[in-house]
Amino acid sequence: MPYTEKYVTVAGTGTWGENSISNPSSLEEAAASGVPAERVHIKSGTYSLAAGLQFAGGVDADPIVWMGYNSTTGDLQSVGRASATSALDITNCPVIDAGTDYAISGGSHGNYINLRFTCAGDIPSYRPGTN
Repeated sequence: MPYTEKYVTVAGTGTWGENSISNPSSLEEAAASGVPAERVHIKSGTYSLAAGLQFAGGVDADPIVWMGYNSTTGDLQSVGRASATSALDITNCPVIDAGTDYAISGGSHGNYINLRFTCAGDIPSYRPGTN
């Protein structure tokens, strides 16, 4: 499935319609504006939220993919577990921090890859082979 590529950084201020790797948006803008069949690349850093966050959802045939990266898109794809029982390597994954006062919830049909969530509420997760 072809995706529309979108970009997010901690300092992003671009609008969703004009979004590009050189004009990234904020996480809040992305969560509110994402549409089916988008792949949203979220650059490493700590995203400290000042309110709860509801990620936009996709549809069954066209999920939204929320994907962390360190310096170039896709560079965290090779990290994971050394074995089936070892800890997950979260080095350089973006941290989305809602503290203890806010909740983060995932939209339906969203895939969350190479992201770390810290919050008081529902944490979306990525399970291979599911939306």
